[in-house]
Amino acid sequence: MAVYSAAGAKPKSKNTGHAWFTSENLTLCAFYLGVPLLVGLYGGLNNWQLLKEAGYFSGLLFYMMHALPPWMVTCVTSMLTMYFLRSLKPPPWVIMVMGSVAAAFIVSPSLNWLTAHVENVSSISYLNDQIAPMFSLSFWRYMLSATVVWLLVNYLFDQFLGLPRYRYTIPRGYDDQNTASAQEQEVTVDGDTLPRFLARVPVQISVDDVLAIKADQHYIQIYTIDREYMLLYRFSDAISEMSPDAGLQVHRSFWVANSGIESIKPRAKGFTIKLRNGTDIPVSIPYHAIVKELARTKQFLVRS
Repeated sequence: MAVYSAAGAKPKSKNTGHAWFTSENLTLCAFYLGVPLLVGLYGGLNNWQLLKEAGYFSGLLFYMMHALPPWMVTCVTSMLTMYFLRSLKPPPWVIMVMGSVAAAFIVSPSLNWLTAHVENVSSISYLNDQIAPMFSLSFWRYMLSATVVWLLVNYLFDQFLGLPRYRYTIPRGYDDQNTASAQEQEVTVDGDTLPRFLARVPVQISVDDVLAIKADQHYIQIYTIDREYMLLYRFSDAISEMSPDAGLQVHRSFWVANSGIESIKPRAKGFTIKLRNGTDIPVSIPYHAIVKELARTKQFLVRS
């Protein structure tokens, strides 16, 4: 089944076109691509000697390769740090520093190889000065500068551009669009009354289309019969905007609609709910009794 982000879903009508160009998608592109490319451009424009000797395209490409791959590696190492330290829940800056330090040790050998290779091919001897051997003073300077840039950029995106960075929870009030009062939990779109989170999906879907909702860090994943949509939205807010009679929470990360259940499968240690689109949803222990009662009262098909 295809997964579509809020900005990536193909519109069903002309009123929902240009779905790629939502603020969330543009912010993600700016962080993961725009920032490292700007860093590489800055590095290239500050080294006119290399640009003149190697050519503008080759020179800029050289610095882009010094910026984009390390940036991506730092994103991955920070995400892994956040995952493995989830039981401790350290503050975001600790995760970022540890991720940046780990990335420096990973990418430094490849950057040194790239610099040495370009020097041999182009015969630009002064590139040798840009090689930072492991544990040398140049290496520590590189690590420090990269960590400072990483912290600063993440802080700017987190505080001013609405992109949560390595937070285990989103503080209430962080996203103004998610902090609607009880009277504001529903909005009207084209004459239809929808929960506020559904109004943010670029493709118009109704409450009846929702089979389940999944929490995915700071995002929610909305399951329908043929697609999945991802939004930057708090899970607790999304399920509170759904009618209590429409479905129930069966796991700390899953809410399922009554109309979306095809069958309930008993397991050795509990249950699994099969949705009408074929997706299996786990039921955690605290919700076993609720699911049993649901199966009895709603007469869902129970399959072994």
